Amino acid sequence: MGQPILEVEHLKKSYVNNVPILDDVSFSLQKGEVVVIVGPSGCGKSTFLRCINRLEEIDTGVLKLNGVSYEKEKKNISKVREKIGMVFQSYDLFPNMTILNNLLLAPMKVQKRNKEEVKKEAEQLLDRVGLLDKKDNYPRQLSGGQKQRVAIVRPPPTGASPPGPLTAPAPRPAAFAPLPFALYCTRPLLNRQPISLFS
Repeated sequence: MGQPILEVEHLKKSYVNNVPILDDVSFSLQKGEVVVIVGPSGCGKSTFLRCINRLEEIDTGVLKLNGVSYEKEKKNISKVREKIGMVFQSYDLFPNMTILNNLLLAPMKVQKRNKEEVKKEAEQLLDRVGLLDKKDNYPRQLSGGQKQRVAIVRPPPTGASPPGPLTAPAPRPAAFAPLPFALYCTRPLLNRQPISLFS
C-alpha cells in the first residue's frame, strides 16, 4: 500500500470539565478505502468527523492529508477543506429553490461554469439516484429520504466534489436503511471520482 490519503495520530478532544470525548484515537485511510465508525449515540462519531475537517479544534494529536500535517493550520484551512468533503447530517437545501437549482448554484456561482453544462451533469446525478422527475419540485415537496439523496449528490460550496476523502455522519432519518448508506458509498461513482469514504 502507498501513502495514506488521510492519517490521524493520537487525537484527543475534550469538552466541559475536561471530560474526554475522543481519547488517543489513531487511524489511516487509503485511497479508495471505505471506513465505518460504529458506536452508540453520543460516543463522539460526529465530533471525530468534525475534528478531521477542523470544524472542531482538537486538544492534541496530528492530522495529515496526503502526508502533510494540518492540525495547526490557520491561514489556509479553507484550502484544506476544499480537499476533504463532508456530507452533513442536515439537508440544508435552499427552500426557495427547486431541486435542480439547488444543484446548479455552487458550480455556477463559485466556478462560473456554463449553465447548460452544469444542468446536464445535475440531471444525470438526479437520474442516478432516481429523482430526475423531481427536479422542478421544491424541497418541501420531497420526503426526508428524497432530500437526503439530493444532499448527497449536490456539489459542496466549493462547486465541485473534492479530490480527497469524503466524511459522512450516519445518515438520517433512516439511520441504518440500506439505500442511504449505499448512496454514501457510491457517491464517488456518482461523481466519477475515485475518492475515499469515511463514515
